[in-house]
Amino acid sequence: MTGIISENDWKMVSQKSRKRGSELIITHQLKSGKMTQTHEYRIAISSLSMALYESTLLFHSFPFLVPHSHKIKEGRKVTYDRSIDEWEDHLDQKGFLDHSNIEQKECIQCQIDFYDTSTQELCFYCFKNQQKDATSEAKKLCREVEKLLKKTAKKPTDWHQIIESVKDIQGKWKLLPPMSQTDNEKLWDRFKTAAQAIFEKKFALNRERDQLREAHREKAERLIEEAKKWAASSDLQRATDEIKLLQKKWKEVHPLPREAADILWEQFRGYCQGFFDKKKNRYLTRRCP
Repeated sequence: MTGIISENDWKMVSQKSRKRGSELIITHQLKSGKMTQTHEYRIAISSLSMALYESTLLFHSFPFLVPHSHKIKEGRKVTYDRSIDEWEDHLDQKGFLDHSNIEQKECIQCQIDFYDTSTQELCFYCFKNQQKDATSEAKKLCREVEKLLKKTAKKPTDWHQIIESVKDIQGKWKLLPPMSQTDNEKLWDRFKTAAQAIFEKKFALNRERDQLREAHREKAERLIEEAKKWAASSDLQRATDEIKLLQKKWKEVHPLPREAADILWEQFRGYCQGFFDKKKNRYLTRRCP
């Protein structure tokens, strides 16, 4: 069985790929009538990028433009009567090969040559090490944000520092190198849950403070109305007692909404000061001969 395989001779019925030791093994099974063939290719993983390795495992197909070993099984007999070029010509005819986007590169860390179809600049082993380092750093960031979450359970007063710390940790997370999909999903869920819990607690605290400020605003407005009424009173003695009482009550209406605090205080102080100025002028008028 020699010569170029014609397009109609054999039909590919299955493709498989698996890792064995330091090699990636791709197996294609072909059938022609009652005859079957199994073609097995072995490629050194060190010559690939992580992206190309995972793509091969996912799609069970590989553009065979890198050095590899090849054997054909017919039944139990192993034959080598077809060249790699002949087999690649057949795959090319069937549309299984894509020669346009694979290129040889040099790993930026270990400087070995590898093949890739993406913008990745690390070989398989360096990329795996980078993933491990990223996973380790991600776990560290998870522990840091979870520690901050525990701190919020004790009703801290340094909320601004806590929120800034969480934002800083989020910034570090965005700079992490890629992790494996499994680790990324698991650790991101863990990280996001803790960070979101902190922000939700801060939001709830802000909402409670806003409600308290609004309640204090209503009390302050009632005190202002009371001060206005007593400032116009002709009963100086009782008005004096009432306004002094109002001044004590004013100390209890804090905090006020920031945008209204100064305005409300100026109104209240104006009525109080106006009353005491009026009382002082009347006293001076009585003493004058």
